[in-house]
Amino acid sequence: FLFVLIALIIGISFPIIPFPLHQKNVHQSSTPVKPVKGEKLLPAITSFTIRIQPPLYTRKPARTQKRFNLEVEEGANISWWINTSPAVKNVQIIFNDSKILALKPVNKQHTLWTTDIIMDTPGFYQLKMDTLISELYKMEILKDQLPAINIQTPKANTVIDYGEPEKVLLNATVTDDYGIDEVSVAAT
Repeated sequence: FLFVLIALIIGISFPIIPFPLHQKNVHQSSTPVKPVKGEKLLPAITSFTIRIQPPLYTRKPARTQKRFNLEVEEGANISWWINTSPAVKNVQIIFNDSKILALKPVNKQHTLWTTDIIMDTPGFYQLKMDTLISELYKMEILKDQLPAINIQTPKANTVIDYGEPEKVLLNATVTDDYGIDEVSVAAT
């Protein structure tokens, strides 16, 4: 959480600050994968990497993981890179809503496979390699929370009497789970 304390006079806004996106080559792996405790892998999988790119507004960097169970930000781009031995003819991801996503072979030997998808729905999925189907892997989605605004001044029902200055000092706290880039006020 990034907390921002803002003392505004009506009409002031703050500029957007850009955050760089870090990219890495994530599909190169020479060491055999050891399954995470509790996860069973299909026998043909020799290694794999899952790359998670959260939405840019979250300001979170891309990350990789070596487990099939997912906990990702809503709207994240998920890429699977799977190495197999021996070669397989067909690799698919089967989602619990019956959607099927085919992985594409990256090499002619059909030993490196990849695909990606934007993830916004929780549930479960399975890997299918030729005729073998994996156990269920979970997909947890971290929902983006709404911003919270707490106005300290002016107090509710403040009245500006005739003849008084038409400016009011606004003192507010604005919080959001991924930070605040800009705040503006429209008042009548």
